[in-house]
Amino acid sequence: MSSMISSVLRQRLVAACRTGIGDELRGIILVAPGDAELLYLRRDLALRGNQARELRHGIDVAGRHDAPSDEHWNETKSGPHPLVVRAENGDRVARFSLGRYDVVLTAEAVPPGHFADIHPTVATLVEPVAKPAPA
Repeated sequence: MSSMISSVLRQRLVAACRTGIGDELRGIILVAPGDAELLYLRRDLALRGNQARELRHGIDVAGRHDAPSDEHWNETKSGPHPLVVRAENGDRVARFSLGRYDVVLTAEAVPPGHFADIHPTVATLVEPVAKPAPA
C-alpha cells in the first residue's frame, strides 16, 4: 500500500509533533475521506488488542463534534483554529483539519496549548499537499 504523503513530509511532520508535544505523544494519524494512515506510534506501544482499538477510537472520537469529553477546547488567543482537542480520562486527542487531510494526535495529558503551539508548523507542512483535488 502506498503512503498518503512522501517520506520526507512524514519525517518532518513527526519531528514537529514530537518536538512540540514531547514524550507524551503517543501517535500521529493522517486521515483522509475513506482512508487513514498511522504515521507515528511511540515505541513503547504495541499496536495490538486494546491499544489498536484505543487508537482507532481516538480517530473516531476526534472526528465527532458530539463525542463525550471532559473538556472541549478549540481556540487560542489569536482566534479560532481548525483544531479540536478533547480530553478523555485525562488523555488528549487532537484533530487538525487541513484541507482534504486531518492530522490526529493522541497524547498523554498535556496542556491544550501545546497543540495550538504546533498548529502553525503542522499547517505549514500539510496544507500544501492537502488542498482538495481539482474537480
